[in-house]
Amino acid sequence: MPAESPDAARFHRVHRDRPAFSPTRAEGGAVAVLAVALLTAAGFAARPGEDPTPHAAAACRLDVNAAAPAEWALLRGVGPVLADRIVQDRVVRGPFRAPPDLLAVKGVGPKTFARLEPHLRFPAPTAPAPHAPGPPPLAGPALAAR
Repeated sequence: MPAESPDAARFHRVHRDRPAFSPTRAEGGAVAVLAVALLTAAGFAARPGEDPTPHAAAACRLDVNAAAPAEWALLRGVGPVLADRIVQDRVVRGPFRAPPDLLAVKGVGPKTFARLEPHLRFPAPTAPAPHAPGPPPLAGPALAAR
């Protein structure tokens, strides 16, 4: 059997405890630079503070008076605590009639509401009942002001 050269003996002594694939310092640095570049690109692609479709109409809207807390929590920016607050406010004060009613819930401010509004459905405003035919009322806001 041929004797090992001094270089081969040194190589085996230095690399005896290393795994089969162990990158050198230069290779490790290159991998680190690549990882930082990929994470930076991913960060620019999906910024958490911006809604990618702020003006697009939602395909499916959440009924504010029938939604359960779990459904509210599916909306971006609404967690389980805020979802419970919204439903609890609806139980205590009654159904939401218009968008300003939702602003009365603690934790729903103008920015949150602006982000949620395209995804919400409020009840249609009810038209006043037509007056029955007959003589005009004797007192009312229009007559009282004269």
